[in-house]
Amino acid sequence: MADNLDAPGERPHAPVSICGAPVSYDANGNTLSYDPDGPGPIARRDIAYDGENRPVSVTAFGTAASFDYGPDGERSGKSFVGARHAYLGADAEVLFGQADSLPVVTSWLHPDIRREGQATDVMVKDHLASNRLALRVGAGTIRSDYGPYGQPLTSNGSVPLQGKGYINERYDPETGLQYLHARYYDPLLARFLTPDTWDPDLPGVDTNRYAYAGDDPVNGSDGNGHSYEDSHDSFIDHHGLGGGGKNDHSNSSNAPGNDRNRTNGSDDCKGCRKVAGGEDFLDPFMEASEEAALERARLNMAAGVPSPGDVEAYVKAGLMSQEEAAAFDKMWSAGGWKLGPNGSWKQEAAPPKIPVNGETASTARGRQAHQNYKDALGDGYDDRLRLPSGKRPDAVDLTKREVRELKPDNPKAISRGQKQVETYRKELESLYGGSWKSYVDTYRP
Repeated sequence: MADNLDAPGERPHAPVSICGAPVSYDANGNTLSYDPDGPGPIARRDIAYDGENRPVSVTAFGTAASFDYGPDGERSGKSFVGARHAYLGADAEVLFGQADSLPVVTSWLHPDIRREGQATDVMVKDHLASNRLALRVGAGTIRSDYGPYGQPLTSNGSVPLQGKGYINERYDPETGLQYLHARYYDPLLARFLTPDTWDPDLPGVDTNRYAYAGDDPVNGSDGNGHSYEDSHDSFIDHHGLGGGGKNDHSNSSNAPGNDRNRTNGSDDCKGCRKVAGGEDFLDPFMEASEEAALERARLNMAAGVPSPGDVEAYVKAGLMSQEEAAAFDKMWSAGGWKLGPNGSWKQEAAPPKIPVNGETASTARGRQAHQNYKDALGDGYDDRLRLPSGKRPDAVDLTKREVRELKPDNPKAISRGQKQVETYRKELESLYGGSWKSYVDTYRP
């Protein structure tokens, strides 16, 4: 791929043309548009930015995608052709579909374990922490290959992964760009869209303000969008084996060789507050209770068991809209079932009682509730598992280590159910090991 660089002293690292097609920039050095003139899958891209030099819309392949950002500066949402992704931190997201479709929660329970709806994938990574194999429990295997700079490949059976792929960061197939927190990266062009704002004298920061991983992607990665690390550190960080995270240096937008003369730049000091005169200071006691609620909500979202209070915390923090919260409530209420704060389900709307074969109305109600219960829980739960004692719980999830029992919503039945699931839990822990959770779900008689 041939490109021409700008004149010395004026964005010296910014290509002015790629494959003969011009590249345009704004005054801050942000790439506004480019249209490679050679063969290949790339089409013209037009990018609009906010006051913090972050893309708010990218038009590629004739269709626009828009992006939102939270108070912490991280991306909180992506909208594309009627669908919306709400990002709940680095390890969880919710896909809100079109029309009346229900949200799909994807969470990373571990750097190598992804849960998407009711399906669970075990990931196999390479030395850069890129996800190369997705082993779906109870199904097949997906293989994902990448080019030298991370572009997803589709030859020889390779299939691009949705969400986190190359270097275990989120890739947007709608735009062909990779979200690397501080900046967006085009793996096909091997360049960032915007110049780095960190001082090039800092470790891992390149003098080429648009370069990725020091132009050595085989041995390094640039996961935070500012500074690169070698492959060993990348693997250690993504598996939680080290004592610290990625390089965390202070922002320096006026560093020598910077392509951006930035007057309205973003503040990279997370947890800092801006005061008059431009002074930054940490205030760990401000809104401590709200931060604790938000952190608890993040954990519950990642585990796939959010409560109404968790959704409220996300709305209050600006990470979820009221419309998205309403869609979550719709998910809880699907089929009349609603998820409570303690993780138990309750069917609040009783369907008509249709007795068959001479059964009583209450027996018919219980039978119908159990049939609907199985559909509501999804494929992850087994209602046919019989324990060595001969007992058979109503629902067991071996992956999440959960056992559930369904009872009519009255105190006597609930008490009996609690004794049953406690017995099941102890037997399952003895049989499979580990710590198990037990729940009593209820239906309206």
